[in-house]
Amino acid sequence: MVEKKMETHSRITTGSSVSSKGLKTGKLELDEKKHRFCAIITCDPNKVMHEIHDRMPVILDPRQKMVWLEKGDGGLLKPLADTLTDSWPVSRLVNSPGNNRPDVMNRMKT
Repeated sequence: MVEKKMETHSRITTGSSVSSKGLKTGKLELDEKKHRFCAIITCDPNKVMHEIHDRMPVILDPRQKMVWLEKGDGGLLKPLADTLTDSWPVSRLVNSPGNNRPDVMNRMKT
């Protein structure tokens, strides 16, 4: 894993839509207000994501989505193939909502 923290842009290389797995809970009352909660299901990282973090969200392609929804197949809870992910360093400008423009996702030289 990378020693120095660096902002990165990660993407699915196919350009197709995918699903990230999560669990939704009901409402929980805190401070007399009702809040909704969810959790993102993570797994060990693939080789691309391992350079950034020690885990990654479980991501399914569209063919696996219905299997997950109908059966909750735990065998699908694994890293997305290395060939389907890409990542590169980006500017720290990405950390501010005021910089909502496409150039902040340009590849930075390391």
